[in-house]
Amino acid sequence: MAPRGPIEPVRFTKNMTFFSNQKQTYDKDNQSLRLTVALDKPLVFIFAWLQASEKHLAKYAEFYLEQGFEVLCVHITPWQLVWPIYGSQKVAGDVVKFLTNNDFPEGIVIHGFSVGGYLWGECLVKLHADPTGRCVLEKIRGQVWDSLADITEIPVGVPHAVVPHNPTLQGVLRNYINYHMKLFHEEATQYYVKCTQLFHYEPALCPALLLVSKTDPVGTEKANNRLRDIWESVGVKTSLKCWDKSPHVGHFHKHRDEYIELLLAHLHALDLPMLKEQCDKPVNNDFKHGLILHGFSVGGYLWGECLVHIARDLPNYQVVLDRVIGQVWDSAADITEISVGVPRALFPKNPTLQSALKKYMLYHMKAFHEPATSHYIRSSQMFHTNLLRCPALFLISKTDPVGTVEANTRVKDSWEQSGVKTTVKCWDRSPHVGHFMKHREEYIDVLFNHLRQLNLPSLKQDALLRAKLTVSPPEANDILGISCLAMMSPVSTFINERYLLETVSVTLVPACSMSGVSDMH
Repeated sequence: MAPRGPIEPVRFTKNMTFFSNQKQTYDKDNQSLRLTVALDKPLVFIFAWLQASEKHLAKYAEFYLEQGFEVLCVHITPWQLVWPIYGSQKVAGDVVKFLTNNDFPEGIVIHGFSVGGYLWGECLVKLHADPTGRCVLEKIRGQVWDSLADITEIPVGVPHAVVPHNPTLQGVLRNYINYHMKLFHEEATQYYVKCTQLFHYEPALCPALLLVSKTDPVGTEKANNRLRDIWESVGVKTSLKCWDKSPHVGHFHKHRDEYIELLLAHLHALDLPMLKEQCDKPVNNDFKHGLILHGFSVGGYLWGECLVHIARDLPNYQVVLDRVIGQVWDSAADITEISVGVPRALFPKNPTLQSALKKYMLYHMKAFHEPATSHYIRSSQMFHTNLLRCPALFLISKTDPVGTVEANTRVKDSWEQSGVKTTVKCWDRSPHVGHFMKHREEYIDVLFNHLRQLNLPSLKQDALLRAKLTVSPPEANDILGISCLAMMSPVSTFINERYLLETVSVTLVPACSMSGVSDMH
């Protein structure tokens, strides 16, 4: 697996930016915008919304980079929008030049937001005016439009983007834009109308996904339903997802898991050679005897991160879920208990240090919500939902401050509602991740009773496996300490967790620490 770093923007033109997690320069001829080294991966071309920050665009870039795409974003400023001759049309000219003068053997996917649809409309005007334009459109294999803004909603959308928290200025700007569009019909409004017509009636003839909301005042449900009907009438296969309540260009943030599922399903239905090759790739090891998950403490968090990735690409990773035939969770820690439980577990006899660590952890989770806490929450949600349907055993204690009875009971109840058969062993008094050490014989009996339910051929060697379990485990605090370090930086553990999934998918793994993945031969 090639090493990957943080996602970085790489400026291509004034309005176009590549995003990459590898060291790349994207050298080009400045006149033709032809790349010195052709792209060998499919390209997703993101048409950004007004005032979109690189930080926000990087979240979408991260998703596409994980799927193996190259990512290129194009944006326009409010000034370029209201003065199209000097602004957006020049940007569209660069986009068309880039698409025309480069080869894309793996295809192109367009993912546009809000007024990004208008910018693509300007591109369509230029493509339809050029005899070679049809060949360029054939390079595009799919399109996704999120919160697509109709031209009639520009007076609503632009103020919302430019001054989102100031209703007074929004009103002033709205009045000016209405005045501008009426006064400068020749210089601006006529181009908006022409772009809209081409966007509706002469689109790229590839499958489309529309993502909208009933509460979006800019990319309205009515306008998008009308667009879908028109596209289907001209031969564009169009899917539409409409949420009851979701903000303009905020569907990914508000409905992340469902958004990703829709996106992946759409991408895998497209004519993209690379994705087809991934789906057809043979698996080297089938784990014919099955896989058992045996997780400890925040190993549950790490498995939750695995589930996040699995949910993003379920067709590819369903094979992982199918191999798991049983699961055991020892002292599973929920994110809601971390700031209380970890200080008590690490410093059981020192209230002063407990208080200091608790305060720091609360500060850390608040100050670093995006790089840390948001990942904990998403992982916790996935762990509670759980894509697995195999039997589960919970090993807990009434005195465990980290993997509490209450938190584990919530998980158990959630899983049982999904049809998972669960068993719980709760000791009256036992330390965090120390049940095996404290109650060895009972622990082994409970574990083997659970394993026997799974009908594992390997349990014919029952005595041998029991003998192996008599080896003393690591000290509980050592395990907890390592776990805490991993949790404090989930983004840096991201690559390791993805590697874990790929390892379980392709390579035979005797045992993986932290997640507790084992091959039960």
